[in-house]
Amino acid sequence: MKKSIPLFLLSFLFIVASLGQDTLPPVFEINNDKGAPFQLHVAYTQLLEDGSDTLSIEDVSAGAFSDRFHPNQTVAHGIDYQIHTYWLRFQIKNTLNHDITLFVANNFGVLLVNMDYLYLYQQESNGQWLVEKTGNGVPWSQRTGLKLLQQLPVRLAAQEQAVIYLRLHDDFRLTKPDVFTVNMQSAGSFLNENFASFVEEQEAITGFLITMLIGIIFLTIIYNAYNYFITGERAYLYFVLFLLSFCLAQSAYRFYFLFVAQYPAIAYYGIPFYWYFANIFLVQYLRIFLHTKKIIPRTDTWLVASLWIEGIYLLIYLLINPYASYNQSVYLSLVQSITLELPAYMIGITLVQLYLKKYKPVNLLLIALLPFVLLWSIGDLFSNSKLFYIALHRNAEQYKVFVSQSESFWSYTQIITTIWLVVGLSGALTKRYNETRKKLTEKELEKEKLEKEREIERSRLIEEQKIELEQQVERRTAELKQSLLELKSTQAQLIQKEKMASLGELTAGIAHEIQNPLNFVNNFSEVNTELIDEMETALQQRDTKEAVAIAEDIKENLQKITHHGKRVDSIVKGMLQHSRAGTSKKELTDVNALVDECLRLSYHSMRAKDKAFNAEIKTELDESVGKINVVPQDISRVLLNLLNNAFYAVNEKKGQLNGTFEPMISVGTKKLDSKVEIDVKDNGIGISRNIIDKIFQPFFTTKPAGQGTGLGLSLSYDIIKAHGGEIKVESKEGEGSEFTIELRY
Repeated sequence: MKKSIPLFLLSFLFIVASLGQDTLPPVFEINNDKGAPFQLHVAYTQLLEDGSDTLSIEDVSAGAFSDRFHPNQTVAHGIDYQIHTYWLRFQIKNTLNHDITLFVANNFGVLLVNMDYLYLYQQESNGQWLVEKTGNGVPWSQRTGLKLLQQLPVRLAAQEQAVIYLRLHDDFRLTKPDVFTVNMQSAGSFLNENFASFVEEQEAITGFLITMLIGIIFLTIIYNAYNYFITGERAYLYFVLFLLSFCLAQSAYRFYFLFVAQYPAIAYYGIPFYWYFANIFLVQYLRIFLHTKKIIPRTDTWLVASLWIEGIYLLIYLLINPYASYNQSVYLSLVQSITLELPAYMIGITLVQLYLKKYKPVNLLLIALLPFVLLWSIGDLFSNSKLFYIALHRNAEQYKVFVSQSESFWSYTQIITTIWLVVGLSGALTKRYNETRKKLTEKELEKEKLEKEREIERSRLIEEQKIELEQQVERRTAELKQSLLELKSTQAQLIQKEKMASLGELTAGIAHEIQNPLNFVNNFSEVNTELIDEMETALQQRDTKEAVAIAEDIKENLQKITHHGKRVDSIVKGMLQHSRAGTSKKELTDVNALVDECLRLSYHSMRAKDKAFNAEIKTELDESVGKINVVPQDISRVLLNLLNNAFYAVNEKKGQLNGTFEPMISVGTKKLDSKVEIDVKDNGIGISRNIIDKIFQPFFTTKPAGQGTGLGLSLSYDIIKAHGGEIKVESKEGEGSEFTIELRY
């Protein structure tokens, strides 16, 4: 009895294992690796729906989910269909005596060509699962097998049997078939036969046309970009942008593996936007090129509105479609197809309307655009409508026939019409460019002609103006010469006036100087008259001794009269020298005597004006100065001007301080190495720092109107400069001024 229990348990486990083994599909045997592609019969495959999208290979290869596989036949889905992931499994055995490699195509039915995600799982001898990946949603770098053709390898050793799991993930709302078919081919047959057939038969014509299209578009972009930079016309820019957007849209379809295969989301979400931007730039190009806003404003408004409608619906579609049910997705796709073609319809209407208005620039565009617009828009609308109708009715065989008949035709047609469009639009722009260039050339010629005429007229006017200017210059020159003569005359008069003004200021001092000697002359003359009378009386009385004594007195008085007469004579000569016109030559002059005489004359002149004026005068005359070669009357004029200004400054300050001020003037001479220095210093009102640089300018004066001509210091400066000397000033407002004259021997 005890021996029968283990036997029973062993039998039970064998039966359970046999039942578990029976849940797997039958084994498909490979006995030829050189044959044509083959398709696994549905009886060799099993299916599992993954409604949660979360099952892993471990979940489906063991446990409860492993027992849920069922025969490969799907249930017709309804309006709320939401399953996006399926698992397929099948058994396969290599009956050959050498290793083989098979390829599983990413094609599981007429409606399932290149799904978004396809994962192939094959268990290795160590129990680990080998994973192969491909699909439109898998980045290029993560794909395995044949990346371009999306084929995943199955590697079997000689006489090896394996269970293969396939995970399929896609939208499936429009593409889920009733049965998932597994298409396979051996590596040798595929690489040697099918790939060559694929390249030579399927892609030869299309590849040639696409290569031609790329070359034409590339050259067209360069040519029109150059025209844009030359002319600055935006039509060329929009055409270049249209071509770039069109290439991006086309590349996502035909060159996905070269451009955006590493970023599948860009291809998925970018394609509608690339087409949208292509429509925008094409419409803008036409609006500028054909001036639609000006010629047909209402149609132009609808043309722009079609772009807005397309853009808004595109956003709505991208936001809603991922969450739409099966039937809703069908209708959304149908409306999207119509909406995306709306700008194309409006472009066709615009071209026809302009053609009916006999607008000539539209003719070439009509020839270029109509085949493109009609074949693309009508063809796409027809294809999509047929596709949606068949998809709704789930008739795969009917769809297969339709696809086989239309796919190649529309592919070639779209490429050819695109080439036609690019060449036609570029031709229209070239014609526009040539016309613009011709107009510009004509304008340039006309401009050159006008410029020549203007140049001739300008030359004539310049010649007339030249003659007139020469006459004006002659008249003006004569006027200036006359003005110069008058100015020189006026200047001479002003200088003479300044001299006379200076002389007038000295008149009182000179009169005072002359009065004293004249008084002596008069007094001694009267005394001599009395002495002569006395001498006559003495002579009559024969008193010779008395007469001789009286004669001695008369002689002494006459000597005094002669002395004072000479004094008056020197005063008069000095006055005459001061008033002379300045033609005197240089002569040796005693500097100290000249300074002393000018000091006394200036002081007495000030006293004559104001009898109450008094000032302390200090003199420091260097006896070693001696004589220097100067024009004495000019130097005396400078000294008198400086001394008069000094006496005026101290007198003004005394008046401002109400008599509490003690005026002081100091005059000194000093002998230097090769120069004589004459210094005139006062403790008067001083000179402001703002005007000290202007005091030697002609006609500048700080005295009230009528009291100064403004020429004194200017003439003094010129006189000292004429003698090769220097005149300097140092002053501080409110404290006094010091003028220094330097003269060379």
